[in-house]
Amino acid sequence: MPLGPTSSLSSPEPVGILLGWEQARKLGELWKKDNPHLSLFSKQVSVCATSVPRTIESAKAFYIGAFPGAMVPAVDLVYNLKPRHAYLEHLRDTFRREDRTSGRPWASIAIQAWDTVESLCASGLHDHLPPIVRLPWVAMTIQREAHREATRPYTDPEALRLAAGPVMSFLADKLHAMYRKYNEEQISQFVLFIGHDWNLDVIQWVLKTPSGAWQRHMDPRSLQIKVLRGGGNFFICVSVNGSPVVIPGCAPAVGKGPAVHELIAKLTAFDHKPQDSLARWLLLRPVLRSLSSGAQVQPDATTGEVGDSSQF
Repeated sequence: MPLGPTSSLSSPEPVGILLGWEQARKLGELWKKDNPHLSLFSKQVSVCATSVPRTIESAKAFYIGAFPGAMVPAVDLVYNLKPRHAYLEHLRDTFRREDRTSGRPWASIAIQAWDTVESLCASGLHDHLPPIVRLPWVAMTIQREAHREATRPYTDPEALRLAAGPVMSFLADKLHAMYRKYNEEQISQFVLFIGHDWNLDVIQWVLKTPSGAWQRHMDPRSLQIKVLRGGGNFFICVSVNGSPVVIPGCAPAVGKGPAVHELIAKLTAFDHKPQDSLARWLLLRPVLRSLSSGAQVQPDATTGEVGDSSQF
């Protein structure tokens, strides 16, 4: 398995892909330091990715950073959204071949609006949506609307659920199925790489809706979820008192935002102990807020702290 982006991956931004791969590898190293008790051979950890080539490469890089020298695990594309993509066809065949020999329970979950509409139609679930969604060009409109609804303040979960509609419910069911699968196999933690902000909105909706099906399917304290965005941008989700907290960040691999070294420096400033999670989040949130907006971080002249933590 090559220790770098797959050479057959074509993209107009090869430098950006390389930067994103290296960032994901470094984040894998940091993550492993935070979780020294998780053993590669105990199958406690699963690395997941959306079915996007660059995101899958970042997931591989993260795994290599966390477990250097280990073979990158096989991936079961249980929700392959772009089967006509030649590169994904190749990956799917490779992963299936590897999975037959390794038997590891690795999974891939993808949640993108365009392909979700295709999946809904293919599954006969489009009866719950307006008939016009059967037209592919409408998917982008649905994506924008879902993003707008999902980023509203989470003060009225039921209204959000109704506004988001069955698309997010469909995706939530996918997450629930993944959780149940991992719970049966006693995997205590998984890392999920996503490719678009809208995907994170879906995850936030699932996690933050008290009346949502997520809480009915699982005990939130029983599974710690780490969310990172591949291909340059990333998201980290830490567990605070058993409750997932999503922290957004922005890196320059796609030409946006400041350098990621500021975030890495903050992460490495802590002793790597589980009890540091809350303190880390409190310190990082003004930094990550600034990174997410693309602004430069300016330390306070008096305290040396960065930004106003109350704004996050």
